[in-house]
Amino acid sequence: MRTLSKIGLTFLAIMIGGVIIAGLNEAQGTKAGGGPIGVIFALGLFAAIRAIWKWKPENEKDQEQNNSNKLDKS
Repeated sequence: MRTLSKIGLTFLAIMIGGVIIAGLNEAQGTKAGGGPIGVIFALGLFAAIRAIWKWKPENEKDQEQNNSNKLDKS
């Protein structure tokens, strides 16, 4: 996955998380923060962003393994 698509997915995840936390604020009648449920969603958002940036497609993993096996040792 290219860096540009990772940035796009990160932006999308932040936007969806922001909408969820804003909805929690309205439902609870608070001015800021989402309460304990908001903290759980924020941690989930953090984990989602971390997973986006750590993910590598299978074909990239195979290429990394194949490159190390092709070393000339003569």
